[in-house]
Amino acid sequence: MIVFGVIPLIYIVSHEVIARYVFNSPTIWAHQSLEMTFGCYLVLLGAYCLQQKRHVRVDVLWEKLSLRGRAKADVLTGILSMGFIGSLFVFATLEAINSVMVDEHYYSVWGPPLWPPKIALAVASFMLLLQLGVKFIRDLSEGFGRVTVNHTSVEVKRNG
Repeated sequence: MIVFGVIPLIYIVSHEVIARYVFNSPTIWAHQSLEMTFGCYLVLLGAYCLQQKRHVRVDVLWEKLSLRGRAKADVLTGILSMGFIGSLFVFATLEAINSVMVDEHYYSVWGPPLWPPKIALAVASFMLLLQLGVKFIRDLSEGFGRVTVNHTSVEVKRNG
């Protein structure tokens, strides 16, 4: 399903290549359309990548940790990540509101509105913040509690 987001990108690039090299008539809108579309696509995929455990991780120390140690490391990085993404969400939301209120546009010949990618960044940072919260709770329970949380089930470990 996620792959269908690439279709507008393929269309924009193909249209520009054909217009430029076949008809010798480049467009004024293709470059910024590609930037906006690709930018929105990338930021909106952040939460999905986190949910699917697809983000890049440095495995030098990670491999040497126990499962509980990994969860504790994830708790620490989760706190830092939520602080950063929370700040990004606040800033992006304020910027998006301001952009809509003043009807901000790109400074170019084409001059498309600038508020759609700013709204996409605010929405994406909120979705990523929610997913970080879910991951944080899962890591807390695995690192410090007795509950192991999987994507589909919850197993309770009993002592004794």
